Order: sequence, then C-alpha cells, then structure tokens
Amino acid sequence: MLALVAKRLLYVHIGKTPGVNVNLRRFYNLVALRTTSGESIGFHPGRLEVASLDPQAWEASARPYDKESSAVQELLSWSQEPANTLPSENGAQVQVTDFSLNLAQICNLRCTYCGAGDGSYGGQKFRSDLGLVEKQLRGFLSRLTSGETFRIQFLGGEPLLYPHDLVKITKLAKEIALENRVKLELSIITNGTLVTKDIASFLGQENFQVTLSWDGPSDVQDQFRPTKSGSGSSKDVRRGLDLLLENRSGLRSLHVNSVMGVHNQDVVSSYEFLRSFDFDLYNFGFASTAQDEAASASYIRNMTVLAEDVYKSEGINGLAKITPFGRFLRTLDQQRPVKNFCGAGKNFIHSDTEGRLYSCNWFSGNSKEQIGEIDKLDFSRRSQWLDPLTTRHNCGTCWAKTLCGGGCAFVFKTKNSDPEHRDEQFCDRITHLAALSVLYFGKELKKRTEGEKNETC
Repeated sequence: MLALVAKRLLYVHIGKTPGVNVNLRRFYNLVALRTTSGESIGFHPGRLEVASLDPQAWEASARPYDKESSAVQELLSWSQEPANTLPSENGAQVQVTDFSLNLAQICNLRCTYCGAGDGSYGGQKFRSDLGLVEKQLRGFLSRLTSGETFRIQFLGGEPLLYPHDLVKITKLAKEIALENRVKLELSIITNGTLVTKDIASFLGQENFQVTLSWDGPSDVQDQFRPTKSGSGSSKDVRRGLDLLLENRSGLRSLHVNSVMGVHNQDVVSSYEFLRSFDFDLYNFGFASTAQDEAASASYIRNMTVLAEDVYKSEGINGLAKITPFGRFLRTLDQQRPVKNFCGAGKNFIHSDTEGRLYSCNWFSGNSKEQIGEIDKLDFSRRSQWLDPLTTRHNCGTCWAKTLCGGGCAFVFKTKNSDPEHRDEQFCDRITHLAALSVLYFGKELKKRTEGEKNETC
C-alpha cells in the first residue's frame, strides 16, 4: 500500500480522462503538465516532487526568461532546488544478489510472439546441469555479507518440465544460504499448465513468488499461447491456477504477466478477466518488434483507459498493482530517483542451462552478450553494464529518466541492433505512462489532503 508521502503538496485537480494528449512543457529543471481539461501540475524530476500550477504559473512556464514575473520567479526558485542524491555504486564491486536460472530451455507451449522461440533461445541443451548450478550458487553466495538477501528466479522455456530439479536446487540453495548466513528468496515464472498438486504445495511450503504467464480470456490465450500441437492452453492454465490458489497462503505473492504487442493491445479486456483472480500484481508489458509504431500507440491509448478505469474503481493502490504504473508510483512515493531500468549486468545475472552468464535472460544464446561462465564474470565484458543505464543510453535531459531509469537494452537491440541506441516507441510508451502516473499521484495527494482538512473542520 502506498503511503503517498510528498515533500511539496499544493492544490491539484485532474480532469475526467487525462488521455495521451497531455501538453508538456519544460521549464529549466521542471516539467509542466496540462491535461486536456485544462488542469496543470508541475513536476520536479530531480526531486520527484509534485505541485499544482495555477493559470498564472502555467502561463509562466512558457516564459522562462520573463524575470519580472513573480510566477516565473517562483518556478525558477523551485527549479533550482537541488536534486535528490542518487545512491552511489562502485561498479567493480557490485555483487550478484539476483540470480536468474534457465531451469529448462524448452517449452510445452508455442507462444506466437515468444522471443525464445521454442523456449531454447537457440540453445541445444534443454536441461540445467545440477552440478554446475551448485558451483554457481556456492560461488555467488560465498561473496555476500552475512544477512544479505540472495534471490533466485527459475525460468524456462517452461521450468516445470523438470519439477524434480526445481525441488533439488531449492533444497541445495537453502543449505548453501544457511552455511553463508544469507537470506534466500525464491521465485518462478511459469505458464501454469504443468502445475500439479504436489508442485503447488511445494511452492507454498517454500514461500515462492509465482508469476503466471497468462494473457487473458480463453479466446486470447488459446490464440497466442497454443500448445505444440496447436490446441488451446487456457483450460490447463486455469487448472494450474486453481491449485496455486489452494496454496496461496504460503506463497510470498502471486503475479500475472500478460504480453501485449503487435498481436494484441487490448489490456482492458485482459485486466477485466484477470482481475477476478485477485493477483498481487498485473504486468502488461509490450513485446517490441519491427514496425510496431501503430501497435505501440494503440497500447498507450488502452493503458490510458485502463488507468482511469482502475483508479475510479479501485483507487491508487489498485493502480499501483499494475506494472508499470506501480513502479512509477512507488518511485514518486519514496522520492528516490532511479538510474537503472533494471539490475541487468549489475546485481542481476542470468545463467542458461550450460552455465553461460548474461546480463539478462533475453540475451541467452547470443555469444556477443555473454559476460561470464559458471560463477566467474568477465570484467572486460561486464564493465559496459556497470555504468547507470541513464548514462549508457544517453538519456540526457529526458524529463522521465528518474522514473524510467534508462530503458531496456534488449528492446533497444531488438529494434536498432544496438543495446545503446534508444527506441523511439519504447521512450514514447515510458514517457506517456510516466506522465499518467504523475497525474494520478497528484490527484490522490489532493484527495487525501482534502479529506484530512475535512476531518479537522
């Protein structure tokens, strides 16, 4: 639940539907946003502060050199307040605390849009070597300080093709963590079709975070996530989910991941269907492909409608359960600017089934992107990842960079054959959704402040 703490709070009002046509102006270090219904707010990206702008301040935001204007002076004073300090990192000493493992590089589904193809990422070894995994765990955990947390995420392909390996590695990881006095958190991403009663019970007993890959109603799921034979997968997913729900009290959390893209942008229908299962988090990511400009714009429009619907019916905490809105809202709430879209290549490392290490699972199978092997990282290859992504991706003065954190290198490489060359559509999606998050954050602050005032009257 969001605490909604902000250092600066003035009167804020948002129109009925913010829409995607938000007028945005830059005023030195500030951003001025105006909705289609005429309400305006200011945002200090460096400080992650939100304030309302009255008509005079909005007009002043277009006249930064009018030093005779008191409104300009007020905005200028706010703009000059120092940015919040970003946490420092000594890149050479960044330890691995988040380890992603391809338990299987093969899948029982054939999702039409999957970047891993048949789940193999182009690899020939479909199953992890438990001996190599043990070496990796002993190496990474031995380098952590007592009391730190080490997170293991099991991926595929479909990891539940080898459920006994999941059980063995979990037991082993717990033993190694205990030896090193390190805390352990476990998670798994699964399509849900192979969940059995025993596996669901095991996941609950071990306090797993489970992410279910599920795109929505049966007509959507069966079309885009068919089995190898071409039949639908929705019935098997539902059966697996029912077993997980029976063990939900033991799970750390239960998430759902739905993939949008050129093939489908209807996030509203998917959310309406998935909402009845009361997941802890809903992720509606966009799978970038060549020529996705029209689909990206449609996705933005639909996410805008979804945000308005959810905020009206479920409030700010309902909106915070939807990625990426939740990520932005929590960043605003904590007032801690981010400089990395994710921990790729820094605290986060991925291993394929042969023990080859990458900055991200989506780079699996690409020898040019390999940065190590077993538990040894090649500093010369890893070093490019140790700089903040906002620096690596040349985000410069982008107003949303302290919310975004530099963007996804894999998307950039997919679109431009270069992980350092930003993709215009990706940046459009991020800035639009970040702007909506700022607007709803301001709206909630106003509502809560007015409620507090009414209680004191």
